[in-house]
Amino acid sequence: MVLLAACSTEGSGAAEATPSDERPAAVNTTASASDGRAAEAIAAYEAFLEATVVAEKEPVKKGKSLPPEGDFERWSYDPARIQTLTYIHSLAAMGAEYKGKAPVSHVRVKGVDLEAEPYPQIVLIDCAVPDPSYRPYDAKSGNKLELTSDSNITDPYESTVEMIRVGKRWGVKSIDVKEEGTCQP
Repeated sequence: MVLLAACSTEGSGAAEATPSDERPAAVNTTASASDGRAAEAIAAYEAFLEATVVAEKEPVKKGKSLPPEGDFERWSYDPARIQTLTYIHSLAAMGAEYKGKAPVSHVRVKGVDLEAEPYPQIVLIDCAVPDPSYRPYDAKSGNKLELTSDSNITDPYESTVEMIRVGKRWGVKSIDVKEEGTCQP
């Protein structure tokens, strides 16, 4: 799975939202993520991932609204917001949608800097374990789309996630997915 992060610009008017207890269990935070200072940032990252999965399964073309459960923009800031939005629009333009079980994330805290300027920052490391069933399909025919990359879609992969807080809202600012190697959940 290709995951691009998404972020809304400061002052975008995005509603301050809180993660729902009814989210699917796509994220498994590990004990090392229990740093109390990072709890809200981790919750925002989990909500971002879950909304992104919904958006990948129900992609919309440019100019159309994301499905409410797939509105990852409220959990993100630029540049991640626009990267993910562009990715979702490209899926829709290609007539593709994801199906299957989404990767399971294993999150730990790498660093906390609540005094960072201009925004408080928390860096997370996510070791996502993909499920081979999660892949793109042709939205009309329902046929699997062939993947063109040589990457192994079954090995866990590591991402470094930069979270920032603007006002009282944490969101994903950037996600850097390691293209080589694997990680241990």
